[in-house]
Amino acid sequence: MTTSLHDLTRKTACTLFIAALTLCCANCLAAEEAEPPKPAPEADEEAGWPKVNVSAGIDVVTNYVFRGFDYLDDKPAIQPWAGVAFPDAGVEIGLWSSFAASDREDEEIRALDEFDITVSWGHTWWLFNFGAGHVAYILPDSPGHAGYSAELFAWFGVGFEPIPGTLALGAGLTGYWDYDQGNDLYMSLAADATWTAMDFGAGTLVIGAGATAGYNHGQYNVDPGLSDIDLRGSVTVNVWLLSLYVECHAVLIPEETVNDEDEEVWLKAGVSISF
Repeated sequence: MTTSLHDLTRKTACTLFIAALTLCCANCLAAEEAEPPKPAPEADEEAGWPKVNVSAGIDVVTNYVFRGFDYLDDKPAIQPWAGVAFPDAGVEIGLWSSFAASDREDEEIRALDEFDITVSWGHTWWLFNFGAGHVAYILPDSPGHAGYSAELFAWFGVGFEPIPGTLALGAGLTGYWDYDQGNDLYMSLAADATWTAMDFGAGTLVIGAGATAGYNHGQYNVDPGLSDIDLRGSVTVNVWLLSLYVECHAVLIPEETVNDEDEEVWLKAGVSISF
Protein backbone atom coordinates (compact mmCIF):
# COMPACT_ATOMS: atom_id res chain seq x y z
CA MET A 1 0.00 0.00 0.00
CA THR A 2 1.42 3.35 -0.99
CA THR A 3 1.38 6.43 1.16
CA SER A 4 0.52 9.69 -0.49
CA LEU A 5 2.38 12.92 0.17
CA HIS A 6 -0.78 14.34 1.74
CA ASP A 7 -1.04 11.47 4.27
CA LEU A 8 2.68 11.73 5.12
CA THR A 9 2.38 15.45 5.77
CA ARG A 10 -0.67 14.94 8.00
CA LYS A 11 1.07 12.21 10.03
CA THR A 12 4.15 14.39 10.46
CA ALA A 13 2.05 17.32 11.69
CA CYS A 14 0.25 15.12 14.23
CA THR A 15 3.56 13.74 15.50
CA LEU A 16 5.02 17.22 15.94
CA PHE A 17 1.85 18.43 17.74
CA ILE A 18 1.94 15.51 20.19
CA ALA A 19 5.63 16.07 20.87
CA ALA A 20 5.09 19.76 21.52
CA LEU A 21 2.16 19.03 23.86
CA THR A 22 4.24 16.48 25.79
CA LEU A 23 7.14 18.95 26.17
CA CYS A 24 4.78 21.66 27.38
CA CYS A 25 3.22 19.40 30.02
CA ALA A 26 6.69 18.31 31.20
CA ASN A 27 7.77 21.95 31.62
CA CYS A 28 4.59 22.76 33.59
CA LEU A 29 5.16 19.84 35.96
CA ALA A 30 8.79 20.84 36.47
CA ALA A 31 7.76 24.40 37.29
CA GLU A 32 5.21 23.20 39.85
CA GLU A 33 7.84 21.01 41.53
CA ALA A 34 10.42 23.84 41.59
CA GLU A 35 8.06 26.46 43.10
CA PRO A 36 5.94 25.21 46.00
CA PRO A 37 2.58 26.94 46.40
CA LYS A 38 2.65 30.16 48.41
CA PRO A 39 0.76 30.15 51.73
CA ALA A 40 -2.55 31.94 51.76
CA PRO A 41 -2.36 35.42 53.27
CA GLU A 42 -3.56 35.84 56.83
CA ALA A 43 -7.05 37.06 57.43
CA ASP A 44 -5.83 40.40 58.80
CA GLU A 45 -3.78 41.03 55.65
CA GLU A 46 -6.67 40.10 53.37
CA ALA A 47 -9.08 42.37 55.22
CA GLY A 48 -6.51 45.14 55.62
CA TRP A 49 -6.94 45.28 59.41
CA PRO A 50 -4.11 46.93 61.39
CA LYS A 51 -2.28 44.98 64.07
CA VAL A 52 -3.79 45.57 67.53
CA ASN A 53 -2.44 44.68 70.99
CA VAL A 54 -4.84 44.64 73.93
CA SER A 55 -3.94 44.47 77.62
CA ALA A 56 -5.85 44.75 80.89
CA GLY A 57 -5.14 44.22 84.55
CA ILE A 58 -5.91 45.05 88.14
CA ASP A 59 -3.49 46.17 90.84
CA VAL A 60 -3.81 46.40 94.62
CA VAL A 61 -1.57 48.94 96.39
CA THR A 62 -0.99 49.54 100.08
CA ASN A 63 -0.75 53.32 99.37
CA TYR A 64 -1.65 55.40 96.35
CA VAL A 65 1.55 57.44 95.96
CA PHE A 66 1.77 59.79 92.97
CA ARG A 67 4.90 61.89 92.42
CA GLY A 68 5.79 61.49 96.08
CA PHE A 69 2.35 62.47 97.44
CA ASP A 70 0.21 59.96 99.35
CA TYR A 71 -3.25 60.76 98.02
CA LEU A 72 -5.24 58.49 100.33
CA ASP A 73 -3.32 59.03 103.58
CA ASP A 74 -1.98 55.48 103.99
CA LYS A 75 -5.16 53.78 102.77
CA PRO A 76 -5.01 50.87 100.27
CA ALA A 77 -6.48 51.18 96.79
CA ILE A 78 -7.70 48.98 93.96
CA GLN A 79 -6.54 50.14 90.52
CA PRO A 80 -8.01 48.49 87.38
CA TRP A 81 -6.62 49.47 83.98
CA ALA A 82 -6.78 48.60 80.28
CA GLY A 83 -4.96 49.62 77.12
CA VAL A 84 -5.10 49.28 73.34
CA ALA A 85 -1.99 49.71 71.18
CA PHE A 86 -1.58 49.98 67.42
CA PRO A 87 2.13 49.12 67.03
CA ASP A 88 2.35 49.86 63.32
CA ALA A 89 1.19 53.43 63.96
CA GLY A 90 2.85 53.81 67.38
CA VAL A 91 -0.47 54.89 68.94
CA GLU A 92 -1.67 53.81 72.38
CA ILE A 93 -4.89 54.51 74.29
CA GLY A 94 -4.99 53.78 78.01
CA LEU A 95 -7.66 53.80 80.71
CA TRP A 96 -6.62 53.73 84.38
CA SER A 97 -8.62 54.06 87.59
CA SER A 98 -8.16 54.09 91.34
CA PHE A 99 -10.64 53.44 94.19
CA ALA A 100 -9.93 53.55 97.90
CA ALA A 101 -10.31 50.06 99.35
CA SER A 102 -11.32 51.24 102.83
CA ASP A 103 -13.44 53.97 104.47
CA ARG A 104 -15.78 54.08 101.46
CA GLU A 105 -18.49 55.64 103.64
CA ASP A 106 -16.40 58.83 103.86
CA GLU A 107 -17.44 61.31 101.14
CA GLU A 108 -13.98 62.89 101.09
CA ILE A 109 -12.43 59.50 100.37
CA ARG A 110 -14.93 58.72 97.60
CA ALA A 111 -14.20 62.15 96.09
CA LEU A 112 -10.68 60.88 95.36
CA ASP A 113 -11.90 58.05 93.10
CA GLU A 114 -10.06 58.62 89.83
CA PHE A 115 -10.32 57.81 86.12
CA ASP A 116 -7.46 58.68 83.76
CA ILE A 117 -7.55 58.65 79.95
CA THR A 118 -4.22 58.69 78.10
CA VAL A 119 -3.57 58.97 74.37
CA SER A 120 0.03 58.81 73.16
CA TRP A 121 2.24 58.29 70.15
CA GLY A 122 5.72 56.78 70.30
CA HIS A 123 8.48 55.61 68.01
CA THR A 124 11.63 53.53 68.41
CA TRP A 125 14.74 54.07 66.32
CA TRP A 126 17.79 51.90 66.96
CA LEU A 127 18.45 52.20 70.73
CA PHE A 128 16.28 55.29 71.18
CA ASN A 129 12.59 55.83 71.83
CA PHE A 130 10.60 59.05 71.96
CA GLY A 131 7.01 60.22 71.87
CA ALA A 132 4.33 62.54 73.22
CA GLY A 133 0.79 62.37 74.51
CA HIS A 134 -2.06 63.78 76.56
CA VAL A 135 -3.56 62.57 79.83
CA ALA A 136 -6.84 63.64 81.46
CA TYR A 137 -7.32 63.11 85.21
CA ILE A 138 -11.01 62.80 86.10
CA LEU A 139 -12.40 62.67 89.66
CA PRO A 140 -16.13 62.17 89.05
CA ASP A 141 -17.19 62.64 92.68
CA SER A 142 -15.23 65.87 93.21
CA PRO A 143 -17.28 69.05 92.83
CA GLY A 144 -16.84 71.48 89.95
CA HIS A 145 -13.54 72.11 88.24
CA ALA A 146 -11.64 70.30 91.01
CA GLY A 147 -12.71 67.03 89.41
CA TYR A 148 -10.69 67.51 86.24
CA SER A 149 -7.08 68.21 85.31
CA ALA A 150 -5.04 67.59 82.16
CA GLU A 151 -1.42 67.39 81.07
CA LEU A 152 0.63 67.23 77.90
CA PHE A 153 3.75 65.08 78.11
CA ALA A 154 6.74 64.06 76.03
CA TRP A 155 9.59 61.64 76.59
CA PHE A 156 12.96 60.57 75.25
CA GLY A 157 14.67 57.34 76.26
CA VAL A 158 17.34 54.81 75.44
CA GLY A 159 17.29 51.04 75.92
CA PHE A 160 19.49 48.09 75.03
CA GLU A 161 20.23 44.48 76.00
CA PRO A 162 23.83 43.82 77.08
CA ILE A 163 22.85 40.15 77.28
CA PRO A 164 20.17 39.60 74.62
CA GLY A 165 17.08 37.90 75.97
CA THR A 166 18.39 38.01 79.55
CA LEU A 167 19.45 41.49 80.71
CA ALA A 168 17.83 44.74 79.54
CA LEU A 169 18.74 48.28 80.61
CA GLY A 170 16.88 51.50 79.98
CA ALA A 171 16.73 55.17 80.95
CA GLY A 172 14.43 58.03 80.02
CA LEU A 173 13.44 61.63 80.67
CA THR A 174 9.75 62.63 80.69
CA GLY A 175 8.26 66.09 81.00
CA TYR A 176 4.63 66.79 82.00
CA TRP A 177 3.02 70.19 81.46
CA ASP A 178 -0.17 70.68 83.47
CA TYR A 179 -1.96 73.34 81.44
CA ASP A 180 -5.10 73.19 83.58
CA GLN A 181 -4.93 73.35 87.38
CA GLY A 182 -1.25 72.76 88.13
CA ASN A 183 -0.18 75.23 85.44
CA ASP A 184 3.50 74.26 85.47
CA LEU A 185 6.07 71.56 84.72
CA TYR A 186 6.97 68.26 86.37
CA MET A 187 9.90 66.19 85.07
CA SER A 188 11.03 62.67 85.88
CA LEU A 189 14.33 60.93 85.15
CA ALA A 190 14.10 57.14 85.36
CA ALA A 191 16.48 54.20 85.03
CA ASP A 192 15.46 50.53 85.02
CA ALA A 193 17.00 47.09 84.65
CA THR A 194 15.27 43.75 84.08
CA TRP A 195 16.83 40.31 84.30
CA THR A 196 15.12 37.19 83.00
CA ALA A 197 16.20 34.86 85.77
CA MET A 198 14.37 31.77 84.50
CA ASP A 199 12.79 30.53 81.30
CA PHE A 200 10.64 27.49 82.05
CA GLY A 201 9.13 26.91 78.62
CA ALA A 202 5.59 28.01 79.35
CA GLY A 203 6.79 31.33 80.75
CA THR A 204 9.52 33.39 82.38
CA LEU A 205 10.55 34.73 85.77
CA VAL A 206 11.74 38.34 85.53
CA ILE A 207 13.40 40.41 88.27
CA GLY A 208 13.44 44.18 87.95
CA ALA A 209 15.02 47.16 89.72
CA GLY A 210 14.80 50.86 89.06
CA ALA A 211 14.83 54.42 90.33
CA THR A 212 13.01 57.63 89.40
CA ALA A 213 13.83 61.19 90.46
CA GLY A 214 11.06 63.78 90.11
CA TYR A 215 11.55 67.54 89.73
CA ASN A 216 8.61 69.86 90.35
CA HIS A 217 9.03 73.27 88.75
CA GLY A 218 6.10 74.74 90.66
CA GLN A 219 2.99 72.71 89.96
CA TYR A 220 0.23 73.52 92.45
CA ASN A 221 2.22 76.49 93.83
CA VAL A 222 5.01 74.54 95.53
CA ASP A 223 8.61 75.71 95.58
CA PRO A 224 10.61 74.47 92.58
CA GLY A 225 12.98 71.64 93.41
CA LEU A 226 13.54 67.91 93.71
CA SER A 227 10.16 66.52 94.72
CA ASP A 228 10.67 62.79 95.22
CA ILE A 229 12.93 59.82 94.61
CA ASP A 230 11.34 56.41 94.05
CA LEU A 231 13.47 53.29 94.51
CA ARG A 232 11.78 50.06 93.41
CA GLY A 233 12.19 46.36 92.88
CA SER A 234 9.85 43.84 91.25
CA VAL A 235 9.31 40.16 90.54
CA THR A 236 7.16 39.13 87.57
CA VAL A 237 6.00 35.70 86.44
CA ASN A 238 4.83 35.55 82.82
CA VAL A 239 2.77 32.49 81.89
CA TRP A 240 1.17 32.34 78.44
CA LEU A 241 -0.90 35.54 78.17
CA LEU A 242 -0.85 36.27 81.91
CA SER A 243 1.57 38.23 84.09
CA LEU A 244 1.64 38.10 87.89
CA TYR A 245 3.79 40.70 89.60
CA VAL A 246 4.79 42.16 92.97
CA GLU A 247 6.56 45.50 93.46
CA CYS A 248 8.15 47.20 96.44
CA HIS A 249 8.67 51.01 96.44
CA ALA A 250 10.64 53.21 98.81
CA VAL A 251 9.85 56.92 98.45
CA LEU A 252 12.41 59.49 99.59
CA ILE A 253 11.62 63.21 100.00
CA PRO A 254 14.76 65.33 99.44
CA GLU A 255 13.24 68.80 99.96
CA GLU A 256 10.39 69.45 102.39
CA THR A 257 9.66 72.87 100.86
CA VAL A 258 8.73 71.05 97.63
CA ASN A 259 7.03 68.03 99.17
CA ASP A 260 6.06 67.87 102.86
CA GLU A 261 4.96 64.22 102.75
CA ASP A 262 6.63 61.59 104.93
CA GLU A 263 9.08 59.13 103.43
CA GLU A 264 7.46 55.72 103.16
CA VAL A 265 7.46 52.22 101.71
CA TRP A 266 4.51 50.88 99.76
CA LEU A 267 3.69 47.64 97.92
CA LYS A 268 1.85 46.69 94.75
CA ALA A 269 0.54 43.30 93.61
CA GLY A 270 -1.27 42.73 90.35
CA VAL A 271 -2.29 40.50 87.49
CA SER A 272 -2.60 41.37 83.81
CA ILE A 273 -3.42 39.76 80.48
CA SER A 274 -2.05 40.76 77.08
CA PHE A 275 -2.89 39.54 73.59
